[in-house]
Amino acid sequence: MLYPNVETKKDYMDYLGSLMSIAEEEASHDRGRPRQLKTYIIEANSEITSQFSTGKISVSLDKTNVKDLRRVQVTIPRQNHNTIVPFFLDTSDKRFWILHTNALSEDAGSAINKLVSSDKYEFDRAWFASSMLQDISKMQGNHSMGFKLNYEDLFMKEEFDNPVEEFQININGTSSDSALAAIQKEPSLQNNLAFSRVRILRGARPRFARDDFRFDGLFVVKGGTSIDDHVSLVETARKSYSNKMGEVENFSIGVKTVENRTLIEGKAFDFEFKRNIDDLNTFVEGVFSSKFRLWGLKSKVTDDTYQILAVDLHTGDPFDLEISKNLLRVYLPKGSCGNVVLRLLVNLQHYFDSNVKCDDLDLHGANV
Repeated sequence: MLYPNVETKKDYMDYLGSLMSIAEEEASHDRGRPRQLKTYIIEANSEITSQFSTGKISVSLDKTNVKDLRRVQVTIPRQNHNTIVPFFLDTSDKRFWILHTNALSEDAGSAINKLVSSDKYEFDRAWFASSMLQDISKMQGNHSMGFKLNYEDLFMKEEFDNPVEEFQININGTSSDSALAAIQKEPSLQNNLAFSRVRILRGARPRFARDDFRFDGLFVVKGGTSIDDHVSLVETARKSYSNKMGEVENFSIGVKTVENRTLIEGKAFDFEFKRNIDDLNTFVEGVFSSKFRLWGLKSKVTDDTYQILAVDLHTGDPFDLEISKNLLRVYLPKGSCGNVVLRLLVNLQHYFDSNVKCDDLDLHGANV
């Protein structure tokens, strides 16, 4: 069933507030899985109609009387039945959409996964690097209340002695920053501290929102009474991400004509690793696995250097890569989507080296 129609922006906010309240009431009465309000930021580079299908799901959209707001119904075919997942869709930013739902996490997550993994439409998640998550959690009006670290080594050679294959830790509370500082002092964990989410308190009692904010652009309301604070937090993150994407694409490589001279503009992105790449062939195969959503033709230049003609499976845009023992270099052509740069960075943090950095891209001081 679709969410009800809304006539004004106030109706819309009031209804989102009611979804937030339902989760609080269900949680307080211990009635099983609460239908927590969840909000997703996704990137959309496709034109869509009022009804469309990705092959895995069917989607219908209804207009409301609020500008740039639609009601969305996602139908997921199951073996014996169909699961219907409702969303409110905010397209006030034509590229970075916001979707709200209080559907069960399994159903909502499945709907979003099938949407962004479509080969037919150019959708993708938002990809927040660890430093971006931390910066947003400490922006004015926000209070850092916890974090989750989640690292899995996809590039480990089996013959290594006592490798760290997985590392996960989940800490919440006012002392979480102190706990993080202690963890960061442990030398053996320096490559494994990738943030999968931060917990943020925005506002102050009795009017506040407490959200878990994930690296893939998902917000889950964990408590609170103020829908305004939740929506404000989401909008802050969306603007920060949009601005960062603009910075990435401003570096893209192209040509321009100045006083009858043809000049090359832009620069490459250098991802530098503290961890050595011990087996370049294994590393290249890992980067072009399904998790990174890339395809490429590789060419071995020397024993320790590969050149790759790559394609971003999100948009079909081509780009070039060079990979050596401690460096991955990305050449993004003018006009290509910059999301591939942030997707590469975040996945390398979570699956290879959480310390990977790109000096050409300032991922601190998220500007809005």
